[in-house]
Amino acid sequence: MARSTDLRRAILDQASRGDAQPAPDQSVAPPGTRARPGAPPPPSRAGKTSVTAYFAPAVRRQLRRLAADRDTTLQALLGEAVNDLFAKHGLPELVERD
Repeated sequence: MARSTDLRRAILDQASRGDAQPAPDQSVAPPGTRARPGAPPPPSRAGKTSVTAYFAPAVRRQLRRLAADRDTTLQALLGEAVNDLFAKHGLPELVERD
């Protein structure tokens, strides 16, 4: 167990010299990562909820391609589709259009 004692001593020596690296700031998540559980949602999501469905990967690719072709977002496309479904069944449109 000499190795663990040596490692402990090295850590304590480094800390006492003051040359230890500070812990990285965890308050801002890197782009493309999810927010920490319990963190408040961004203002654009306040008062909203997620609606999830599972489809074949080809569906996602086609939706993303359509969004790129129309220079819009996937969110806007799905909102339009949901409003069309509501209208088809005589229900009021609930998704706000951008």
